[in-house]
Amino acid sequence: MYEDFRPRLTVDLGALRRNLKTVRQLRPQAELMPVVKADCYGLGAEQLLPVMMEEDCSTFFVAYPEEATVLRRVATTGVFYVFGAAPGTGPYNEHCRPLHYRADDLRAWSGGSCGVQIEIGMNRLGMRLDELEGLEPREDVKLVLAHMSDASDEHSARNEEQRTRFDEIVRGLQAKFPKAKFSLSSTGNLMLEGVRQEDAVRPGIGLYGASPGTQDPLEPIATLEARVLSVHDVPAGERVGYGGRWTAERPSVIATLGTGYADGLPRSLENSGKVWLGNGQRTIVGAVSMDLITVDVTDAPGVKVGEWAEIFGPNLAVDALAREAGTIGYELFTSIHGRTQRVYTSG
Repeated sequence: MYEDFRPRLTVDLGALRRNLKTVRQLRPQAELMPVVKADCYGLGAEQLLPVMMEEDCSTFFVAYPEEATVLRRVATTGVFYVFGAAPGTGPYNEHCRPLHYRADDLRAWSGGSCGVQIEIGMNRLGMRLDELEGLEPREDVKLVLAHMSDASDEHSARNEEQRTRFDEIVRGLQAKFPKAKFSLSSTGNLMLEGVRQEDAVRPGIGLYGASPGTQDPLEPIATLEARVLSVHDVPAGERVGYGGRWTAERPSVIATLGTGYADGLPRSLENSGKVWLGNGQRTIVGAVSMDLITVDVTDAPGVKVGEWAEIFGPNLAVDALAREAGTIGYELFTSIHGRTQRVYTSG
């Protein structure tokens, strides 16, 4: 029987279920509408979405209508709002609804239920309140949302400013959109103090076990591992990897692992990143290659070919690895590519 030596992503669906319950406890009066774009941040939407449905989630957010088309296969009764509802995209219907971010698009819309994105300081996508002056009341707008720019930083003064703008939006648009629910909070604002009452919340990264910024994360649900392909001695003074970017200062033992930047591992981790192997943290030495990394296991006798090394998971948080790489957990999750094995467990 052949063994599969590709990298392995294990996703704990039981931990996802617990995170859903935790978020619901934070805002028991608000509808829980998960963000499932980019394949649930790279973790596998077709496997995660049924768990969300079982936990009474029925409305979701994606970036493109094409994502909603795919996910309707596993969430046949779900409603998907599309962030990137540019003119000419679609098709849209009661199960796939555009989130208009231009006032002209909203005025021209006659295709059924939709949502509206309002600008409160992100200056990215969203219409301003004054652009809606003179608009007749519309019952087809079922959701109004705003994005906070600094919710990942619990100390930012802009958070309170933008919450105040959201309050103004609610007061100014409730009569204009009488059937709409109002939503401000993604994961970051959900975990901050001083939150506002809202009808719906939109957690994303928090459900998947990574931090949106300075806040502590919820329970990790994803573990990424790679196999040890080789364990070999390197004499003092010898160099390792492309360009010889690491030199052994002592007689060393190097383990080569079967993962690299083609699997989403940033090249910036050379000579600094850590993996969990041999019951401890081991440093990546030399360049990160497309399919391989080399790790110093001199102080971890007993490491053997075929052993699994943890890239991130319960022993090495994805956020810690992201900081070492100069990026964020979101990017590491969404960079996991198709050749990686995927295993889904119930806990």
